[in-house]
Amino acid sequence: MLLLGLLSVSQAVVHTITTVNHILDPGTPEYSHFHTRHQAQLKHRIGADAYHAKSQGIIKTENVYFFALANISVGTPAQTFAVETDFFALGSFILIDSKANLSSVDKNIPPKNTFSSSDSSTFTDLNENFTSWLGNGHVANDILALSDTLQSKVDFGVLDTLGYALASSPIDGLLGLAPSIYNSVSSNLPVVLNQLAGVLDEPVITIWTSNTGFGNGSSVGTLGAIDTEHCESNWIYVPQISSAYDPYSFHVSSVEMTLNGNKQTLSLDKKIIVEPYSTNMYLPESLRPWLVNSTNAVYDSDGGYYKVDCDISKATKLVFNIGGQGNTTSSANKQLVMSVADYVAYSKSYEVCYLAAHFSDYTDQLEINVQFMDNHCLAYNMKDKTIGIADSKTAITDVKKFKNDN
Repeated sequence: MLLLGLLSVSQAVVHTITTVNHILDPGTPEYSHFHTRHQAQLKHRIGADAYHAKSQGIIKTENVYFFALANISVGTPAQTFAVETDFFALGSFILIDSKANLSSVDKNIPPKNTFSSSDSSTFTDLNENFTSWLGNGHVANDILALSDTLQSKVDFGVLDTLGYALASSPIDGLLGLAPSIYNSVSSNLPVVLNQLAGVLDEPVITIWTSNTGFGNGSSVGTLGAIDTEHCESNWIYVPQISSAYDPYSFHVSSVEMTLNGNKQTLSLDKKIIVEPYSTNMYLPESLRPWLVNSTNAVYDSDGGYYKVDCDISKATKLVFNIGGQGNTTSSANKQLVMSVADYVAYSKSYEVCYLAAHFSDYTDQLEINVQFMDNHCLAYNMKDKTIGIADSKTAITDVKKFKNDN
């Protein structure tokens, strides 16, 4: 199977779901014995009140071509599934019913784990159907366990028939952990984060990623707390813009740059969208001279790209004033500093560094890319509906080491 995982049990209050090379199945006697012993130790150590208090959890994913894969469990006793975890776009949770017709499943992928409602004592059928591009099915409620200390009953979809995307992918379902404003899977399926908000220590999710330009790498989602292991403490928070398909979007008022001792400012009054699946930024044409001048880029007419010095220390940083809804003097504006490591890439094939950005007169937004996500952490506060940004502790310091092509 493409993804095999270990649901590790430790004595840490914040529990980790990680993807490694074997499974400790929550349904086995070995897991049950280990889990029972651990829970007794945990309850004794932190006290009964704390044991039954709100929770934190960490979900780690292994990313393969932008598929973020992780193990989760559902039901009582727990049934384990390998799911695609979507932090950035979708907010629904979907599994496959054990009675579903699997005849359309690609024979070249591993067998799928399906959910058996009759084997779970905590299952509730909500007597509601849904349709989606992943397939059609019914809405249910059961315990979703993202860790020993983060378990909560949630509404989710159980597929009776599979669409092509799920039938051809080596996953058992989808766990959407995006703060979706518009649920693009099905209107009948509620957002998972909204359901978990009440059981978390803090109503927040933090996301750290470390990917190549191909989308291969790993991610960590921390629910109920700010990630201090992977993220610096220089968090800034700005209001989320209500955007149907882009949950991580916020307003940008202007951009500043100090070049040769002269401070320059360009008014923007647009929105920034975090696009973690793109190798390039997509920007308004007005920003072309800013990126060119900040890096001293030289246009290669034969190759059709801007060549830049691979020594990023020579470049000027761009400062974006964000969150102020067009008021460039508003105290609501926060400063987001972008270094050239966010938008300069290295081609091993051509042995050249270049601007990883496209410019257009026809776009009214700034789409920032996978390198930005490697250099920053994101957070979302479910109560305040604010987006947090901080520097990553594993930021790119040498663009030649960021794998962007073959």
